[in-house]
Amino acid sequence: HEIYEMIKTGLVDFGFLPETVSSGLTFESLLEDPLKVIVSKDHPFSTRKKLPLSALAHEPFILPEWGMNHDVENLIRSHHLKLNVRYEIKEDQTLIAMVQQGLGLSIFPSLTLRNQDYDFVAIPFEEDFKRIIGIGYATTSLSPIAKQFINMTIEWLAS
Repeated sequence: HEIYEMIKTGLVDFGFLPETVSSGLTFESLLEDPLKVIVSKDHPFSTRKKLPLSALAHEPFILPEWGMNHDVENLIRSHHLKLNVRYEIKEDQTLIAMVQQGLGLSIFPSLTLRNQDYDFVAIPFEEDFKRIIGIGYATTSLSPIAKQFINMTIEWLAS
C-alpha cells in the first residue's frame, strides 16, 4: 500500500507492486510469482512435492496480517478456505521464524523467499496459485525518463 500511495500522490513516478493493489493505476504486468506453502523441515508435509489447498484446512496456520499480503488474503477468501489460524503476524521475518520453529505453516509468494537463508521447506500448490507483479504508474504524471525506464524493464524481462 505504501508504494501505491506514493504513486497516487505523485511522490514517485512508478513502482513495482502486485496487480491486486494497482487499482486506479496503469499496470504493466512483468512476471508471475507462484504462491507456496511454507512448513518447518520436520513437518509431515515437508517431503511432499505439491500440496492441494484443501490440505491446509486443519493445520495450524500462521496468517499474514490482512492488508499486508493481498494475494494470500484473496486466495483464502476466494476459495472460502476455513483455516485453523493460530497467529496473525504483521512482519514476514517473525512469521517465517515461527514456521521454522514448527508453530504452524503459512503461504508466501516465491519472490519473497528467494535468495534467503531460511530453514524451512517451500512447497508448490497442486493448483496454479500465483500473483502478478508489475509496474504501476499514474499516466498523468509519468516523466519521459520514467517511461523509458519502464519500456527498458519490460524489454529486458521479455528477453
